[in-house]
Amino acid sequence: MQTIGETRYGYKVVALDAGEASPMQNHKGGEIAVDEQGKVMYAWGVFVALYGTGSIMEAAEKYKAGK
Repeated sequence: MQTIGETRYGYKVVALDAGEASPMQNHKGGEIAVDEQGKVMYAWGVFVALYGTGSIMEAAEKYKAGK
């Protein structure tokens, strides 16, 4: 697991390594899973590599708590 950034709302965004299980239930491929309590967003590393860190961070920035 590697931290790739932090959103302006204070969520840490991390990329999960290949073969690493997501700590979030039902976290499907291509999705960014959000742990509201821990203020952490989880992205699959393969998608971070495919789309780029900038694209993943742009998507994460669009998320607002309670939405």
